[in-house]
Amino acid sequence: CDALDGLIRIIQKIRTVNGMNGKLLFYGSSMGGFTALRAASCIEGAFAIAEVPQLDLRKFKPSRLLLGNIFNIKSEEDVYPSNIVHRINVIDMFVEKQNVPRCYIVQKESAAFERAFAPILISVV
Repeated sequence: CDALDGLIRIIQKIRTVNGMNGKLLFYGSSMGGFTALRAASCIEGAFAIAEVPQLDLRKFKPSRLLLGNIFNIKSEEDVYPSNIVHRINVIDMFVEKQNVPRCYIVQKESAAFERAFAPILISVV
């Protein structure tokens, strides 16, 4: 169980108590975009807008530097065991939940296609 599971339960409870059956939009930028995409995959019919999102925390340079230089961790498997990869990779979360949410992903540069969009397209097509 991760923090997202608790957040989704709270959102669902608020929606139920208040009779909110309409569409649900998650929005975030960078790490917030990562969370918006993951959250939208947890609720059928939810929608996400993600601005320059992190898609795979293993590829996020600051986390690699922190783990490698400060904690002297060399093996990715020691840090990211395969049984929790859906928590650190958006595509794996989509697979875990068997739900690819409707979403807009906004990038600020054309080079981001190779880094961000190509892995999504290859994984879901």
